[in-house]
Amino acid sequence: MSVALSFYNKHGITVCADRRIITCVNANENTKDSFVLTDSEQKLFSIMDKFALTFSGTASFRGVPTSFIICDYIDRFNLTSLTPSELILSLAKYIHGFHCNDNDNCVLILSGYHAGSPFIFSTGTQSPSVNTHIDQSVLSSLAYSGESNILDVFL
Repeated sequence: MSVALSFYNKHGITVCADRRIITCVNANENTKDSFVLTDSEQKLFSIMDKFALTFSGTASFRGVPTSFIICDYIDRFNLTSLTPSELILSLAKYIHGFHCNDNDNCVLILSGYHAGSPFIFSTGTQSPSVNTHIDQSVLSSLAYSGESNILDVFL
């Protein structure tokens, strides 16, 4: 199970994610078994004390945890000159550089306020392009990724 979401309404933005990391192992040609690796992985990040970032999907690339790659990106690069859409696209491309097969994909959701306006952007690392989830005409918005069957209960 993995869930990441960002919700916006007139009162503000809420961002949340689970902390579980699982792995799937092929038991045979038709069956995959899932095993919990940890229930304490960081999947929610503060960027410059202004934006919230969360992810779901591939938990590690080439043996490096996705959370470590994200923390390294935040620490290594000067992000102050980037707009939020540039930031999420740049991060997605950075993570994409760690991919080792076509099944690797991490969905990123970046939320916050920029120039006085709320935003929620998402992208995947397989083919990075920015998806916008808030425009001037919406009163509320939801962006989520992960196990959608878990969210169906709420939606």
